[in-house]
Amino acid sequence: MLETAVMQFQSGRPADDLAVLVLRATGEG
Repeated sequence: MLETAVMQFQSGRPADDLAVLVLRATGEG
């Protein structure tokens, strides 16, 4: 679910930094 939200966010605006922070927060990165 979270990955989908990240993908949608990136699709709307290129924010790789934010995606990295989210992944780190969830322990996925």
